[in-house]
Amino acid sequence: MSSDHPIDRWIEFCLPEDTTQEDAESVRRSRLVVLLLTLGFCAAYVYSVYYIVLGTTCSNIGPQQALVTVPVIFFLFRRYRSVWLVGNLLGLTCTVGVGFPIVFTGGVHSSALSWLFFGPLVAVILAGRQSGIIWFVVSAIFVLVLMAVSDQPWYPESEIPQNLANVQAAVVSLGLISVVTATAWSFGAAQEAATFKLHAANEIAEQARREAESAHADSLLVLDNVIEGLAIVNLAGDFVGPPSAIFQRWFSCPVAGVKLWTWFEGTDQRLAESFEMNWEQLSSDWMPLELAIDQLPKSFDFEGASYELTYRPVVIDDQLRHILVICTDVTAEREFKLASELQREQLTIFTRFVRDPGSVRGFMDEADRLVSDLTTGIGTLAEQKRWVHTLKGNSAIFGLNSFSRWLHRLEDELEEIDGAYDAARWEALETQWIAVRARLSTIVSMEDIDHVTVDKKDFEQTLQAVESGVGGPLLAALMRRWTWDPVDRRLELLAERASQLAERLGKTGVEVNVEAENVRRPPGPDWNAFWGSVVHVVRNAIDHGIESPDDRLKSGKESAGKVTLRAWEEDEQFVFEVSDDGAGIDWLKVAERCQSLGLTCDSTDELQDAVFADGVTTKDMATEVSGRGVGMAAVREACQALGGDIEIESSLGKGTKFRFNFPTYHMQPDAMLFYI
Repeated sequence: MSSDHPIDRWIEFCLPEDTTQEDAESVRRSRLVVLLLTLGFCAAYVYSVYYIVLGTTCSNIGPQQALVTVPVIFFLFRRYRSVWLVGNLLGLTCTVGVGFPIVFTGGVHSSALSWLFFGPLVAVILAGRQSGIIWFVVSAIFVLVLMAVSDQPWYPESEIPQNLANVQAAVVSLGLISVVTATAWSFGAAQEAATFKLHAANEIAEQARREAESAHADSLLVLDNVIEGLAIVNLAGDFVGPPSAIFQRWFSCPVAGVKLWTWFEGTDQRLAESFEMNWEQLSSDWMPLELAIDQLPKSFDFEGASYELTYRPVVIDDQLRHILVICTDVTAEREFKLASELQREQLTIFTRFVRDPGSVRGFMDEADRLVSDLTTGIGTLAEQKRWVHTLKGNSAIFGLNSFSRWLHRLEDELEEIDGAYDAARWEALETQWIAVRARLSTIVSMEDIDHVTVDKKDFEQTLQAVESGVGGPLLAALMRRWTWDPVDRRLELLAERASQLAERLGKTGVEVNVEAENVRRPPGPDWNAFWGSVVHVVRNAIDHGIESPDDRLKSGKESAGKVTLRAWEEDEQFVFEVSDDGAGIDWLKVAERCQSLGLTCDSTDELQDAVFADGVTTKDMATEVSGRGVGMAAVREACQALGGDIEIESSLGKGTKFRFNFPTYHMQPDAMLFYI
C-alpha cells in the first residue's frame, strides 16, 4: 500500500524493507508498532515541554525518559522484528512515563492518574492479552500503593502551583483525549492497511487461481490428446485423481479408492499379481528406486490390443510421493514388427529351401509328427515337455523365431501344470502350427519330393564308377544314395545357428567347423527326429560349454571358443560327433542334481546316463536357449530309435565331446554302401 499522506509516508519510511512481503496480519502489527511508538514519542515530547514551562523537575523525569527509551525500542524493533518485545517495553515506558508526574503532582489525587491505562492498552494491542494483564496488575498495585501513602505527612507536595491546578487538569484531559483518539486512529489505520493488503492478496490469489485453472485445463487438454494414457498412483497403490481421457477410454475410469492391482484384475490376473507384489518395493529402503521400477510390469494385452508400460517417479520436497504410470498402445508397432519378422522368416526359409530342400521338408514332417502327438494327448507330461522343447529348438534352427518364442511361453505354462491333459493348450499349439505351415507352404513345395536333384560331383562319381565296370546292385546302391540327405548341409545349418547363438550370448568369434564330406543319410521320420533333437547338443555346447571371452582368457585359452561338427562312416557305422573346447561337464554338479531328483549316480556310466534324464541340468535358471533339462532326453530318444548309442568324453576346463554311433545296416537294409 502506498499513499501521498505524510503519515503513510512516515510509516513506510520507518518500516523494515521486507515488511511489505509479509502477510496482512504481520503488516498490520508492524504498522501499529510504528504508529504507537510515534504517538508515545510525540506525547513525551509535548509533556516534557509542558513541564519545563511549568518549572517542574521530578514530574518531567517520566516524559524525558520516554524521549530516550522510545528510539531505543524502535531500534530494537528494526533489529529483532519482535512485536511482543516492543509491546512490553513500550508498556514499561508508558507506565514509568506517567508514574513520575502522578507521584509528584498529587499522587492518588493527581489529574494524571487516568493516564495509567495507556501502558496496559499498548501491551494488549502489541504483545497480547497476557502481557496486557501483567501491566494492568502492575498499574493496579501502583494505584493501591499511592492510596496508602498519598495522605502521609512525608509524601511530597504537588509541584503544580495551586493557581495552575485547573490548567493542569485541562492539559491532562486534553492530552488524554488526544492520545485515545490517536490510538484508535492508529488501530483503524493499521487495520485499513491490513485490509487493503489482504484484499490485494485475495485479488492476486484469485488471479492465480484463474490462471492455474486455465493452465490445468490446458494441461488436461494436452494430456487428453497425447497418444499415451496417463495415471498418477501413490505409493499405497491408489489412483491420485482421475486418469487421462485416453486411459479411461481404453480401460474405463477406476472407482475412487481402488488399488491399481485390484483394478487390473479384470484385465489380466497375472498382471495384477505382478503389480501387487512389486509395488510395495517402491517405498522400501533396501532396493534402489530404479531397480524397483524395473521390476514392475512392462507390457500386457487387453481386448486384442497390446500396451507397454513405463513409469516416472514424482518427487516432492526431495521425497518420492507418486508414480506416473504411462501406458502406450503399441498394437500397430507390434503388428508392423511382427509383419517384418515374418517377412524375414519367409526369406530365411526360402534361402534354406533353395540350398537344402530336404532339410526343410524334414523339419516340416518332424514338426507335423510332434504336433500330432501333442494334440492327440499321447505321452507322459515329461515326454510332452520334451517334444515341445525339441519343436522349439527346431523352429529356432530354421529361423522361425516368432513360433519359437511362442513355444517358449508354452514351456513356461507346462512347468506350472500338474500333469493333467489340457486340450485347449494343445489346440492353441495346433492353431499356431497350422498358421506357420500355411506360410511355409507358399515356399516349400511338398510335391517336389519325388524329384531327385543330383550334384555334379555325385554325378561324375557315379559316371566314373560305371566307366570302371561297376553295375548291378553296387551301381543301384550308389545311385540310391542320390536320394539321401547330404549330412554336410544339415551340419552347416546347425553351424550357422550355433554362430548366431554365440553372438547373441556375447561369445564373439566362436569358430564352428563342419567336417562331413560325401556323407549322406537316408531320408525318413527317424532321421528327421534325430536331426531335430541333436540341435540341443549343439546349443548346449555354445550355452553351457563355451565360456565367455574374459573367462577363457583367465583360463589361459584363446578368447574365441571352437566347436566342431563331424560326420563320417567307418566299419559299417555312421558316426556323428559334436565337440567343443569349453569348460567341460561339471560332474559334481550333475551328481548333486541327480541326488535332488532321487536318481542313482554312483558310477561313471550312471553319471553319463543322468545327462540324458528328464529334469537334469547344470544351469540354475531356464532361458530361451537351455536350462529346462528336457532337451538331452529327446536326443537319446531319437538316437535309440535309430539303434544308435551315445558316448561322452569330457574334461573339466578342456571341453566336451558327444559321439553318436549308428549301425549302417539299420540305415539301409536293402543295399550295401559303396565307396569310390
